[in-house]
Amino acid sequence: MGTVCIVDESSAILYNNMVSVTRNYNLHGYATRYAAEGAILNAAPLTDSNYSFMTRKDINVTQPNAEITDEWEASVTWEEYIPPELTTLTNETLSGNVGVTTQLQKTTFNHVGSYGIGGTTPDFNGLINTTPDGAEGANIDIPVLTFSIKRNYAKGVFNLAWLTNAASFVGLPNNAAWRGFGVGEVKLVGVDGSNDAGKFDVVTFNFAASPSFTNIVIPTLTGNITVPSKLGWQYMHVQYEKTYNSEGTLIESPFAVHVDELQPGVNLNNLL
Repeated sequence: MGTVCIVDESSAILYNNMVSVTRNYNLHGYATRYAAEGAILNAAPLTDSNYSFMTRKDINVTQPNAEITDEWEASVTWEEYIPPELTTLTNETLSGNVGVTTQLQKTTFNHVGSYGIGGTTPDFNGLINTTPDGAEGANIDIPVLTFSIKRNYAKGVFNLAWLTNAASFVGLPNNAAWRGFGVGEVKLVGVDGSNDAGKFDVVTFNFAASPSFTNIVIPTLTGNITVPSKLGWQYMHVQYEKTYNSEGTLIESPFAVHVDELQPGVNLNNLL
């Protein structure tokens, strides 16, 4: 029966954190390399017995003296396991904010009523703050969702080439569903990262989201215009024309609505 004895141990420390440990062994009484390798595999567990966050990495078995055929030397290294990319949601930190931005709106969501002298008033069919020159509209608050995802990467992942690739995703709407958002609803608006003296390369992705709408109704003097769909960051704009209402007042009224994509889309699933 052979024996395996630890000769010495050394460790490597990075930024005040132990990242690897190496142990050297003498093996006696093993007639073949195969038997010596099997013995060291049994003596050196896959997970280090002292440092549970380290896994066995390299094993090296040598025969120091060819004339003594049953004696061997072995070196085994355990390292802290850090995958190339930590992709599960449990390894990410989410932060976010819902605020408001002001937007000029010229047509009403729901016209409640119009009242004038004698009970009658000119019909502007949902136009807001109407003058002979057109609808001046009103400023309303629109909710804006912004959020950030902070992710840890293994040391060395964040570099100029990685950042250059990430830049190609910034400022463009998503062209594929991503993390619960439909097509066109979310943009990557910024990337911040660092490969400083920490255990990981830390990268923060900043996003802004815009909801999609269906069956948008735009009232006009001659009827309603229905827009079947406007995806998040698509741009919707209204054309107006001068026309007379039923009381003979010349005003501007919508006559066409356009929905456009102003930028190409990107697949955010290819980044994170």
